[in-house]
Amino acid sequence: MSPQPGISVTLSASTTGVSFSPNPAVTNLSGSFTTNISVDSSKFTTDVVVGASAQVGNQFVQTVAVMSVLCGFVVYTANLAPPFGDNVSVVDGVTNSVIETVTPGQSPISVVANPSTKLVYISNVTSMDISVLNGETNTIIDTISIGVSPGFLTLTTNTIPTKLFAPLDIASVSIIDTETNQIVATLSIGSEPRVPSANQQTNLVYIPNSDNNNVSIVDGETNTLIGTITVGDSPLGVAVSEITTPPKLYVTNSNDNNVSVVNLNTNTIINTITVGMQPFPIAVNQTTELVYVGNNDDATLSIIDANTDTIILTAFLSLNPSFIAINEETNQLYITNGMQFLGVFDANINQLTDVVVVGGGVNSAAVLTC
Repeated sequence: MSPQPGISVTLSASTTGVSFSPNPAVTNLSGSFTTNISVDSSKFTTDVVVGASAQVGNQFVQTVAVMSVLCGFVVYTANLAPPFGDNVSVVDGVTNSVIETVTPGQSPISVVANPSTKLVYISNVTSMDISVLNGETNTIIDTISIGVSPGFLTLTTNTIPTKLFAPLDIASVSIIDTETNQIVATLSIGSEPRVPSANQQTNLVYIPNSDNNNVSIVDGETNTLIGTITVGDSPLGVAVSEITTPPKLYVTNSNDNNVSVVNLNTNTIINTITVGMQPFPIAVNQTTELVYVGNNDDATLSIIDANTDTIILTAFLSLNPSFIAINEETNQLYITNGMQFLGVFDANINQLTDVVVVGGGVNSAAVLTC
């Protein structure tokens, strides 16, 4: 058959959230056509059946193809300090560029994201509240009054309802029902609580108390304090490895230059790993079972195998890490430096591949995936 120019080709996809432009497309003189495929932000990487159909003379022609599509994602950074901060930067995770700046409450210090609801929570030190941001529109839709300065946040996404945990600078933690945005409990914990982490399998929340050299354990189902684990000197960050046997908690002891490894079945320390100078931020990739520890003083990243609790690599960074967020789907780390930079670390090749200029005093980051 000779090429058929001027034929309208109608395109379709086997899933919602995939669109074509133009649709229908029109064949050119060689009988081929071009269209752009767009995937909305609710789609994970997935295989999609794309269909093309046309009427050629008296004959209906149809063909299908299977292709893999990937939606974009964004990274939010909480920028604490004016004049370039006091805001939240929205970074396109594909282009590594700031696409929007949002003004929450005063002095935002922490940001967390819930991919299921597309809601983002920002704790504000000076205004003593938490801003709720709609991740689809990047607009503030609610403000939760706390009354004292909230610190770093974490979520339990498997509790009903999902709960937000906000350690406070008065040796306590407020627990918020994210369906009503109301505080449902406030518990006394240790002094100077820092960056918490939640085990989404057990709904337990772990909060390091830097002045008391321990970690508080809060039951996210019952909103009660159920235990305390003594660790090293000045614990600043914790991260849970959920799928190792046993499940483990990794704690950065900043004054000891090491990481405590806690067996979460017994809540006892089973290992201590020497890392770099002043370890602070820590994160676990549950897919690769690797632990990433940011060493603030020597600008390095210690990479630990969670199965063996051994350091497999120390990567040198061009910034002093203060927070680590992970996109497990792309295996990228987003590392803040407490000043004005967001480092992009490709964990597939273990290299810092980009540095994005965001707001001043950037203290935390959160990835909002599909």
